[in-house]
Amino acid sequence: DISVVQAKNLAGKDIEGTSDPYATIHIMSKKEKAKDSDNTNFKMTKVEYANLNPCWNESFTMSLTDGKDEEVVVMLWDHDEEQSPRAAVKELSKIKSVGGLGRYITS
Repeated sequence: DISVVQAKNLAGKDIEGTSDPYATIHIMSKKEKAKDSDNTNFKMTKVEYANLNPCWNESFTMSLTDGKDEEVVVMLWDHDEEQSPRAAVKELSKIKSVGGLGRYITS
């Protein structure tokens, strides 16, 4: 099992100075890009609306094929009503510079 417990002091990405964070979890080979990942190896937490210190306390069962050439990738996002989480992850492959990371939450 993989547990996503909490995040603290996230950056406010919404105009009001808050964020609606959620986490995505992927298991992929070290050579694989997020856009090519198998949907069975993709999980996400619930969205914590208007919260810069979300507490998810969620666990997920995910399978490794061999464990040697794979890694667990956890990313934090600000929820956007216009875009699904899966579509947001696929957008990662299009980032050309740091400026493209405006939607990515960092602390």
